[in-house]
Amino acid sequence: MIRFIKYLSLGTIVFNLPTFFIITLSSTLGAIFSALMFFSLLIYAIIEKEIIIINLLLIAGFGYFLISGIQFYVGDEREYFIKFIKYFWIIIIGTSLAARTSKDELLVFLSIGAFSIFLHAIIFSSDYGRYSGFYLDPNTGGLICLMGYGLAINIANQKIRLPLLFLFTFAGIITFSRTFIVIWLIINFLSLRVDSKNYKIFGMGIGIVILIISLAGILNFNTTRFSQLQAIVNNEQVTKQDLNKGGRTETWSKFYPYLSDKPFFGHGYRSFQGRGLNFVGSHNSFMMIYGESGIFVLLLFICFYLHLFYWGLKFFKEKPYILFLTIVQILFLLTNHNYYTNYYLIFISLWLHIEVNKLKLVGSNNMQEQPLI
Repeated sequence: MIRFIKYLSLGTIVFNLPTFFIITLSSTLGAIFSALMFFSLLIYAIIEKEIIIINLLLIAGFGYFLISGIQFYVGDEREYFIKFIKYFWIIIIGTSLAARTSKDELLVFLSIGAFSIFLHAIIFSSDYGRYSGFYLDPNTGGLICLMGYGLAINIANQKIRLPLLFLFTFAGIITFSRTFIVIWLIINFLSLRVDSKNYKIFGMGIGIVILIISLAGILNFNTTRFSQLQAIVNNEQVTKQDLNKGGRTETWSKFYPYLSDKPFFGHGYRSFQGRGLNFVGSHNSFMMIYGESGIFVLLLFICFYLHLFYWGLKFFKEKPYILFLTIVQILFLLTNHNYYTNYYLIFISLWLHIEVNKLKLVGSNNMQEQPLI
C-alpha cells in the first residue's frame, strides 16, 4: 500500500498530471488530480513520520510571497493564496517523498515522461511542430529530458544506458528547444571528465539529428526551428539574427528598466509574469524573483542553487549527476519564470538537496555508483 501511495505521488508530480488534465481534458479532472497529488504526499509523510526542513527554500519562498504579496501588482488574490499554500506544501511535506525516492526510481519516471513526448510526436503530431507530451510546453519537456539524461549518462550497464540516452536525446530534440541543445552539449563535455569514452555519445547525437531530419516527411516539425537545425547539419549559414529571433535575451531586455526602479522590494506579485508590467513574462526566474520581491530574496534563492553547485563540484567524480542536474536547473531557470508552480522542478531540487546531505553525512567513499539491474 505504501509503495502504491509513493508511486502515485511521484507520478502525479513528475508527469505534471494536474496541469496536463486541466488543459487537455477538463478543469474538474485537473482539480481532482491536483488534490490527489497533495493529499497523497500528506498521507505518505504521515506514514513515514518524517519531514525535512530546507531552510533556504523555506525562507526564500516565504520572503517572495510575503514581500511580493504586500505589493500585489495584478491577479486574483485567491490564486495567490492557493499558490502560496501549494509551494510550502511541496517544500515541506514533499521532502518525505524526496528523501525516499532513489535515483533509479526517479530515472524511471523521467523516462516515462520523455516517452510521452515521443508519443506526442508520433501519434498526436500537430501543425505547431514542437512536442511536449505531458508537459504541454516544449521547453519544459526539454527540461525533463535533460534531467533524465543527466541521471542516465554514467550508468554502468550499457544495455540500459544507451537506450535511455537515445530516448532522452530524441525526445529532447523534437521539443526544438534551443536551451535543450545547449545544455545537452554542456553535459556531454563535462561527462568527458568522468569517462573519456563518452565522446562516442556525440556521434549518437548526430545520428539522432539525421534520423529526425529523415522523418520530416512523416512527422510535422516546426518549420522555423527545423529549418535552422537542418541548415546547421548541412553546414549552411544561419544568421545570428535568425537564431536570436524571439530569444530570451530579447525578452529580458524589456524588463531591465524595471529592475533598477525598485531593487530592494520589487514591483509586487505577478508584475514580471504574463500581463504584468509587460504582456509577456520575463522568462527568467531569477529576474522574476528580483523584479517582484527584490534583491534580498533573490540572494537567498541564488544561495540555494550555489549550495547545490558547490557540492556538485565537490562530489563530481563520485556522483556526477548532482552537478549535471544542478546545471540543468540553473540554466532552465534563466529561461522560465514559472518556478513557484513548477512542482516537478521544485521536487527534484528537494531531491538534489537531500542527496547532497546524504553524501555529506555518509561520505563519498561509501556511496559509489551502483549499476542498474
